[in-house]
Amino acid sequence: MRKTDIIKRPAHRAASVLNAVVCILFGVLILCVVAVGVFVLLFSKNGQPFFLADKTVLWILTDSMADEIPENTFILAQKVDPDEIEPGDVITFISDDPDLNGARNTHRVLKISEDRSLFYTKGDHNAVADRYPARAENVLCRYESKIDWLTTVGRLFVNKTGPIIYFAAVMILLDLFLFPLFYGLIRSKKEKLAREKQSALEDAVKAEVERLQREAAQSAQTDGDQQLNASASTDSPAGKEPLQSAPETVPDPGENA
Repeated sequence: MRKTDIIKRPAHRAASVLNAVVCILFGVLILCVVAVGVFVLLFSKNGQPFFLADKTVLWILTDSMADEIPENTFILAQKVDPDEIEPGDVITFISDDPDLNGARNTHRVLKISEDRSLFYTKGDHNAVADRYPARAENVLCRYESKIDWLTTVGRLFVNKTGPIIYFAAVMILLDLFLFPLFYGLIRSKKEKLAREKQSALEDAVKAEVERLQREAAQSAQTDGDQQLNASASTDSPAGKEPLQSAPETVPDPGENA
């Protein structure tokens, strides 16, 4: 392993971890923004509220309770038993007023019938009390508090430019989320290609060095063999001139006679 790899690897891991953390944070932020937008759109509709653990969020459209609850405000309310309601409580109910066509109404209780079946109500900002009392079976919940931060988001959707601003904010966050993600992927790809190219170059250099070493070894072996053959040829009897022997003398037969 090269020293440069040892040095670069911790830095590469740190950059990868940082990119992952940034992506996660922006991903969570985008999900929260989108969830709030969906929440606002769903809960700003009129009709039966959705309860979670006996609590719900309601969107107040009018200024009839402006002294306590301004127009276009999100409030937190809790499901309540009609027997627990007291004068002065602010309740949300389905109105019997034909002008409201069965819409929700959030007003303050002025008085209660003896059998607690009817609740006489009035908006704090209205001059007169409601014409039709709220029946006990039509009471939905009791007001607890305003939700200021959600109201700020909800009022964006009331204005004509609000949805555009919201959409632009989501797109900006999405771009900020995708940029480090794609940047990290592109950077990792480039680093991988660079490592592969470096590795291929090193392998080619190593192969060339090994080839040259083999050729040098083969050349040295060939030279050694040639020197041994030459030395053997010089030292062998075939390489020397043979000695001439004296001619053999044949005895004369006359000499023996």
